[in-house]
Amino acid sequence: ERERERGKRKESELREEQETAAKRPLFRFLSSVVERDEATGPYLVGKGGMPNSEGQYEQDAAIMVGRNREFGAVASIPNCYTPIAVAQRVLRESRHSFLVGEGARHFANAQGFVAQDVATNDSKAVFEKYKKEHTVVLGHDTLGVVLCDRDGDVAAGV
Repeated sequence: ERERERGKRKESELREEQETAAKRPLFRFLSSVVERDEATGPYLVGKGGMPNSEGQYEQDAAIMVGRNREFGAVASIPNCYTPIAVAQRVLRESRHSFLVGEGARHFANAQGFVAQDVATNDSKAVFEKYKKEHTVVLGHDTLGVVLCDRDGDVAAGV
């Protein structure tokens, strides 16, 4: 009985730590930078990314917060406008750390993130060129951000 109570207390303390970390300005800022970085040109993380070799749009994102060693990620999530927001929700709401493909899409839907067309004219044009010429796109459509606040807390998102 004592062990069970101790386990409940630890779980409650961990949840409280996670909720506190999620409210920290660093954590919120990281998500807003990754979601809204229009300085990268026509690309946002999610919208405007390049399709896979089959022309399907699948996004990946991960968010890590150093203080409590928290991690949440999604990969190959179809048609997701803000995959970093879904990764953040995985970190806060899921018993898992990493969701992939249709499992990530089901979780996102359950959390209120609807599938959206993320293609842009630029990403469509690049894919058409790839299909005709089989050229490899130089560069990468991934944005990574690492932040450190004045307290030494570190958070990273991709």
